[in-house]
Amino acid sequence: MTAASGYSGTPLPRQLGPGTWQRVLSFAVALSLQSGSAVAEAEVRPASEEEIATALVGCWRDYEEDVGNATRITLPSGEEGLSWGVDPETGKELIGMLPYAELCFDAKGTVNSVTVGIDEGLESSGPYTFDGRSIHVHDEYDFPDGWLFGDRDATCTVDIRENVLTLGGCGGAWLEERRFSRTVGP
Repeated sequence: MTAASGYSGTPLPRQLGPGTWQRVLSFAVALSLQSGSAVAEAEVRPASEEEIATALVGCWRDYEEDVGNATRITLPSGEEGLSWGVDPETGKELIGMLPYAELCFDAKGTVNSVTVGIDEGLESSGPYTFDGRSIHVHDEYDFPDGWLFGDRDATCTVDIRENVLTLGGCGGAWLEERRFSRTVGP
């Protein structure tokens, strides 16, 4: 090379000793893995109160697993339902909704609690507050049919992971055993 090409006399890569490129490449890969792992570790942290409150808003549903002697079917509406076979007197299929429970939290502080049975639904609603890890709920009706929290006034711990809501310590054993999946987001 000539001085006009900018060569300063520094050894070119092919002039380095045997195995040098492998060592340089190994060092670069190790360095990128370490920095990538540090970034991943930095991103793992408990969610803030605001993030949990935002994640809570929306509707959460849990379908009843035990359907007795019924068969799961798809209803004309496209929803999953149940069939008990054909009524011998009318010749019509005995069908109904797949039982489920749903909780809908809005950003203004109201929770709607819905239970849907085979052919009926019960709904109740009331205010809720969130303090960072727990929600406090109050049913506004005198006869809280459809209220899923066990007590008219309840406090539940909140855990949201991968679009699954788990409520704990609500005072009602029914909720302690159920996990709700997100159906409608904020």
